[in-house]
Amino acid sequence: MKPILLFLFFLLLFPGRLLAFNTGNCHCFRHRNYDAQNKFAADDYLLTTGYNSLIAHVFDISKGTIIMKKMKGGINGDDLVIGLYIQEKTGKPLDLLLSVRDNGGSWQQILAAARDGQAGSNDPIMATVAAGDNRTTVHRMITDFMLKSRYSCPQATIAGLRSSGFTEKKINLLLALREQTGAPLKKLGAMITGQKMSWSEVAHHFGLTPKDVGQQILKGAER
Repeated sequence: MKPILLFLFFLLLFPGRLLAFNTGNCHCFRHRNYDAQNKFAADDYLLTTGYNSLIAHVFDISKGTIIMKKMKGGINGDDLVIGLYIQEKTGKPLDLLLSVRDNGGSWQQILAAARDGQAGSNDPIMATVAAGDNRTTVHRMITDFMLKSRYSCPQATIAGLRSSGFTEKKINLLLALREQTGAPLKKLGAMITGQKMSWSEVAHHFGLTPKDVGQQILKGAER
């Protein structure tokens, strides 16, 4: 067995021996509300809080924990989502998985160790991790899983929005705004791409603040 796998097995068998995470600076958002004089200023906050709410809802984790790990703990957003998914499927603690990742373990190696020699499941996401595909591909698959879980949205709809140039965070907002306003996706998409409105401007148009949008996405989660 390769030394790295022995090391990973040791960490996964003795979760008390966590290694330290790198720490980063908190990049707080200055603009959290729509400003007609600077209509795009709150978009980064709206996109981020919306996506964090999606993660929190699907994986039953507090938004505060997500923010601490991503903004103060220096955890890459893709790694956090992958870690949460593997935690759900294997039962291994999230902090342990992220600690091993932060100290050089690949997700393929971490999953092999977390399974402790047990055969894999038919889960396509886990199979992709086990195959060693890059984390961008895995993150996209998990995001699709979250979107389908939260909004009961068909994969074809998600694929169509992505092919139209919308990122995962933007697809989440489109689906959330459709749910919260009743407006068709086509209309919402046209407001962004055709009328060149900002995301916070679209929310404001329907009487919603960025905070409102995030809270409604989170609605249904216990935290």
